[in-house]
Amino acid sequence: MVKAQKSGIIFTIDPSTGDNIILIESTSGFCESIVGGDVTPDSYKVSKAKVGKGAGQEAIIEVKMSKKKDGFL
Repeated sequence: MVKAQKSGIIFTIDPSTGDNIILIESTSGFCESIVGGDVTPDSYKVSKAKVGKGAGQEAIIEVKMSKKKDGFL
């Protein structure tokens, strides 16, 4: 296994709300810490409709950056 600098999980529907968006959650290291609930990941919500029409950054609905223990983003 390769030591991961960053990893993430992509959901095609928001599992918390059922919203029809793309939800990307990422963190430093392995994503086991996200799955296990050990960290609050960075979160990106993306519009499926806008991505489908070839939009770039306009497709990003929301970005939430988590507070990092070491002070780095």
